[in-house]
Amino acid sequence: MNGLTRFLQGILKHIDKGLQGVARRIPNSVTPNFLTLLRIIFLAPIIIAIQGENYITATVLFLLAYILDILDGPLARVKNQVSEFGKVFDPTADKIVFVTVLIILGWNALPHVLIYIIIGLELFLVLLVIFFAPLARRMGIAIELGANVYGKIKMLFQTLGTIALFITFVVEASTTTVTVIFSIASLFSALSILGHLLAVKRIKNPTL
Repeated sequence: MNGLTRFLQGILKHIDKGLQGVARRIPNSVTPNFLTLLRIIFLAPIIIAIQGENYITATVLFLLAYILDILDGPLARVKNQVSEFGKVFDPTADKIVFVTVLIILGWNALPHVLIYIIIGLELFLVLLVIFFAPLARRMGIAIELGANVYGKIKMLFQTLGTIALFITFVVEASTTTVTVIFSIASLFSALSILGHLLAVKRIKNPTL
C-alpha cells in the first residue's frame, strides 16, 4: 500500500507542477475562493440543462467546473493563498456540485444502494472537515484537512463517472460501466477517509 501511495503521489506531483504553471498565468485578481464560488454558481445552469435534457451542455458546464476545481489548489499554493477557510470551502463545494448532479441525473439510472454509499461517504468527509477536525483540535489532535492522494483519485473517478453518465443519456446506453466507475470512486473515497484518520497526530498546544 505504501509503495502504491508513493507511486500515485509521484504522478500527482508532476501533474500539480503543470497545473501550477497554468495557475501562474491567472491574474492576481482571481483568487482560489473565487474559483470555488464560481463552481457553486455553475450548478444552477447545470441543473437547468439537465432538466431541459440538454445533456451535452450540462457535460460541458460540469467539465468547466472540474477544471476550476483542479486549478484552485495550485493557484492557492502559487499565490500563497492557502487558508483554513479554503480547505473547508473547496471540498464542500465539490460535494455540493457532485452530489446534486448525481441525485438529479443518476437516481433513475443507477442502483440506489450505490448512490446511498456515495452520499454517505461524501457526508462523512464533510462532517470530518467541518465538525470532527475542529473538535479534535480542541482535544489536542490534529487532522489534516487537505485532500490526500486517494481523495484526488476519487475526485477523478467521480468526474469520469459523471461524464460517462451524461453520455449514457445522450446515446441511450447502459449504465453498467458508470456503475463500475462510481464503485471504484467509492473505494478510493473510503481509502481517503482511512488516510485522514491514520494521519491524525497530537499537537502540543491545543485550542481550549
